[in-house]
Amino acid sequence: MAEERDIVIIGAGMVGMSLALLLRAQLSEAIGVTLLERNDLSIPADFQDTYPAFDSRTTALSYSSRRIFEKIGIWELFKNNTSLINSIHVSSKGRFGSALLTSNDYGWPALGYVAENLALGNVLLRSISDSSEIELLGSVKVLNVKSNGTSGVSLKINQEGLVKKFKTKLLIVADGAKSKIRESFAIDSTIKDYRQDAIVTNVGFEQPHMDCAFERFTESGPLAVLPLLGTPSQPNRCSVVWSTNPERAKKLENISLGKFKILLQKEFGYRLGRISDIGERSRFPLSLIKANEQVRQGIVIMGNAAHALHPVAGQGFNLALRDADELARILSNAVSREEALGDLRVLERYRLARLSDQEIIVTASDILPKLFTYRSRFIGLARSIALASLDMLPPIKNRLVRHAAGMSF
Repeated sequence: MAEERDIVIIGAGMVGMSLALLLRAQLSEAIGVTLLERNDLSIPADFQDTYPAFDSRTTALSYSSRRIFEKIGIWELFKNNTSLINSIHVSSKGRFGSALLTSNDYGWPALGYVAENLALGNVLLRSISDSSEIELLGSVKVLNVKSNGTSGVSLKINQEGLVKKFKTKLLIVADGAKSKIRESFAIDSTIKDYRQDAIVTNVGFEQPHMDCAFERFTESGPLAVLPLLGTPSQPNRCSVVWSTNPERAKKLENISLGKFKILLQKEFGYRLGRISDIGERSRFPLSLIKANEQVRQGIVIMGNAAHALHPVAGQGFNLALRDADELARILSNAVSREEALGDLRVLERYRLARLSDQEIIVTASDILPKLFTYRSRFIGLARSIALASLDMLPPIKNRLVRHAAGMSF
């Protein structure tokens, strides 16, 4: 016999875990939340609340994301492992004009933050593990999913050789951009290959970053340099996301550290002095993947399974976190009205509430890389004038910053 569950989330990445905590904070204790993950979810015994290793991956968090994490009580648990973004410097290589965005102009403690994934992931995992109200199952392989219409969704899973069957009122799919669960429901997705790869690495500079993030647009793609907390061995540490064509990216991944340092210095310039250290390099193909449906009766598609974006503005996780926050609010209201959790009318309210924010952020993340890689002299001049004029047009600048920080919705 299938075991009954109220809400099942497939995918315990940062989106799935954040959603589980948001649901737990806003829904009645009588409503159960089950979280399924294919990977082992045991917390490393040697994890310490200190700075992670030099090559730790990072995530840019907007100011709105901080407010959401404060709502569920975990911001205080990992804020010491985040670096502030108090200003953002935007420029275009080889062109005049630049723009500087600062948190002081908006009265916020920061425009955003750069979180160490190790610290954030472990805080989320520990918070869920400490909650007796969230059922957490790791090392799970989903064998089968089936929509039963208004009766919910059936699942068959294998957890370390033990086969289990569940029936849930609401299934939330958050298993990544290449979601197998999304595909199993025959939900099509729009895929746009940017013909770019991102080289991701951590870099040490000669001079301190002073909590400033840099977005530099080059002819081959955007280059982001984000402030990180320092370590005893490298006090001036930054995270670099360098997007370029696949052929060049492959070379950048494999050339010597010395040659890589020279090329990166040439692209970024000397705003932070000379590059002193280069961490391990990773390469990731870039594409826009957007689910053509995000809700069905008893089903919600979330996170990268719903929209995987170009990293140009660091908006992917922040957009997904706002989605999760809104879904938890909508479901809480539905419960108070005694509506079914998986009712399509309830889920449509969520979809419509998130439509505007999603369209703006997805469109901006799609257009920006193309806008700054056109080689036309006319377009290049227009870009330079736009950047140079931004500081002189406060209303436009204010709107852009509030959208980027997630504070317009």
